[in-house]
Amino acid sequence: MRFSSLRTRVARRIVLLFVLCALLPVLALAALSTMRVTEQLFDQSRARLSQTSKSVGAGVLERLSILEAALVQADGRLREHSST
Repeated sequence: MRFSSLRTRVARRIVLLFVLCALLPVLALAALSTMRVTEQLFDQSRARLSQTSKSVGAGVLERLSILEAALVQADGRLREHSST
């Protein structure tokens, strides 16, 4: 491609306008896509965090229930030994 035809001011403006018209939609679509993907990833992370915290909370509750049962059993044994 010869750049000798771009010596005039009008030719340079036309080429610049062509490049801008070609790049603007691509850049706008890239920005929109980035925002959408970021939003979806954030929503997925939030849902995963919620599910994980529910699971961990249920596990802690289960362990506390087991510990409570063990303490009640130990208390019963201590009361039996102290009464005899």
